[in-house]
Amino acid sequence: MSKRVLLFPGQGIQFVGMADTFAKFKWNSEILNRVDESLGFPVISNQLTKLMREGPEEQLNLTEYAQPAIMTSSVLHWKYMSEMYGIMESSFSFALGHSLGEYTACVVGGAISIEDGVKLAYIRGKSMQEAVNGLAIRMTAVMASESIVRKALSEVSFEGTCEIAGINHDRQVVLSGTRDSVDLIADYIKKHYKAPVKHLNVSAPFHCKLMKPAADRIKEELEKITVKSSKLPVISNATSLPVVHPEEIKKSLVDNIVNPAMFLRGMEYVLSHGCSLFTEYGSKKILSGLATKIIQDRKLDGLAVDIHDK
Repeated sequence: MSKRVLLFPGQGIQFVGMADTFAKFKWNSEILNRVDESLGFPVISNQLTKLMREGPEEQLNLTEYAQPAIMTSSVLHWKYMSEMYGIMESSFSFALGHSLGEYTACVVGGAISIEDGVKLAYIRGKSMQEAVNGLAIRMTAVMASESIVRKALSEVSFEGTCEIAGINHDRQVVLSGTRDSVDLIADYIKKHYKAPVKHLNVSAPFHCKLMKPAADRIKEELEKITVKSSKLPVISNATSLPVVHPEEIKKSLVDNIVNPAMFLRGMEYVLSHGCSLFTEYGSKKILSGLATKIIQDRKLDGLAVDIHDK
């Protein structure tokens, strides 16, 4: 029997209306109320779930709101499958989340409560933004192999910050850092290796050393909450190895912020352990698309939940 993997997306899939996919179910409003209460918004116009339903889009796209909104949406998708079809954590061998998705995986795995999870996501997003206020930053996707990108980083001298922030598949590496340095490396790769590049619409340079203040803040917050053993192994973004126990989970969630999101290596790990069916819990087929590229001719079980078509 094929082993299955849960996939949880990171930032970038938020949209106005994302709280309404399962609005007809009683548990939907119960979860949304718990989320708002945990964040402690005193004014209804500032409630996260109101932003998810009505916007404005510009505010929802802010990192501190987008991250808890995406986590909430993924948890709602998971709840739908568990309520409607009786799917449990035991149906899966691993959970693999991309960036923020690792935090969501810990919530679904029972290591962290939804209340603590969305608070962590909010603080994570806010701290990431505050860490680089006033800096000109950049994140850029480079359609080239890891070896080419690392070679370029060794060939070009630069004064600011430019680091590998993620490896999504064999020919997609994400760079993160200060704008001039990232642009310099991206332009060099485009010119000398003929690789397409794409600047990402983000407000902070995720997964690089500039995020150290945010990592320190999350480390402090993790000591204030209860972290349990996860009901299923969560693949660490930083090491691409499974974590289960509380202390290793906490370390992984801190390392997640300043280390590259190694989705490709996480996929390679679960594939090497006999996994071939992948189910993404989120609003769009982001990770399913990446997984398809990685496994190619292997069978892919894509989104097993409703997708909102705008």
